[in-house]
Amino acid sequence: MWAGDWQQDPGDDEILAIAHREQRVLVTLDKDFGELAIVHERPHGGILRIVGFPARKHAATCQQALDVHGDHLVTGAIVTMFMRQHSGFWHTYSSTRRNFLLDYSWYVMPEETKWRPRATLFIELDKSTDGIKVGYHPIAVHLASTSAFDELKNQGFIFETKYAPNAPHIGSISDEFKFSLPTIDAWKQHRDELTALTRKVCAAYDSAREETSAGE
Repeated sequence: MWAGDWQQDPGDDEILAIAHREQRVLVTLDKDFGELAIVHERPHGGILRIVGFPARKHAATCQQALDVHGDHLVTGAIVTMFMRQHSGFWHTYSSTRRNFLLDYSWYVMPEETKWRPRATLFIELDKSTDGIKVGYHPIAVHLASTSAFDELKNQGFIFETKYAPNAPHIGSISDEFKFSLPTIDAWKQHRDELTALTRKVCAAYDSAREETSAGE
């Protein structure tokens, strides 16, 4: 189904609602639907965002996304396919953790000779509280800056820090930061600050990626 065939545009809220009611994955070129789903907690049946691809490659990109992330999309994942990299939630080395990888295929760590994707953000199930923990790998801490985490600490945020042996380190930054959200009320209480922090990570990533791409 293509919304462009409709006689009138019902608006993003209604388009997202229709896709949810009909159990369809929503394919979009902009980020407004992701904001509706994450920031405004609108229900959805999975969102696929395509960024930077020419129109002639949209169909193939959608197929690639379904091949790689289809199982997660149909259960409500949000996946973004970039022209040169992709990101999305999926299980990694732990059955209780889902990592969100921003593809650093354009970035080489000092101790490495090849480019590879790197985990930056993650959601971890907290069995002790039946809640979750929002996590930031060392790269995410680097992108947001340690001062951003310090500011939240000064506001009373308590981050659990732990050495991250399986994640790339950036200079002296070797710990991952986790913030516990045991209940939905805890999320609502801290949503704005955690959303702003995560946006800062993504904005820094986008800026660095664009700067590198411009120099190629």
